[in-house]
Amino acid sequence: MAELTLPVAQNLVGFLLTIGHPYQQAAVNATALNLMKWCKGNIVLRLDPEQQAQALVEEAAETWEKWPEGGTRALLELFRAKYAPPKREHTFEERLPEMIARGLLAAPCQHCEPGAPFCPYGGPRSHEKAAREEREAAERRAKVIVDVTVAPKPKPSIDLEQLRARSQAVYEDGERRKQEQLERVGCD
Repeated sequence: MAELTLPVAQNLVGFLLTIGHPYQQAAVNATALNLMKWCKGNIVLRLDPEQQAQALVEEAAETWEKWPEGGTRALLELFRAKYAPPKREHTFEERLPEMIARGLLAAPCQHCEPGAPFCPYGGPRSHEKAAREEREAAERRAKVIVDVTVAPKPKPSIDLEQLRARSQAVYEDGERRKQEQLERVGCD
């Protein structure tokens, strides 16, 4: 397939001037160079680079009310939506061998459960250390539980008559304060 040439790309950018693309020659050239970089043709749709760039520019000119701020990015997003194949998301299981090969994850060690896909501790030395620390922590917890004895706290006993007398005294004190405030203000 033939490459998109600069004069053809500049002519195509002329369509974008109708929706407010900047008129400066530098801006036209920059957008034309972007079209040349992005539009390499599409075998599936049987488009050569010029047809691909023309379809992209026409869609932008017909669907956008005006050239947006950050228009180059918007044009690139439109190009990707029309022509770039969707990226396939790889599952963790599919990425696992590569991550182990790159050293991001450790291969299963002799301390790992059988069938484990990777060592969650980063290798045999770290796994052994983590297991030892877990055992020691469990022993400390067990020792603390055995050594601690809790004595019940005695509850203070109070007679029902004493409770009524206290609450009555608190109520009368509150009423007395209210009356004093009213007398100071001059209300009855």
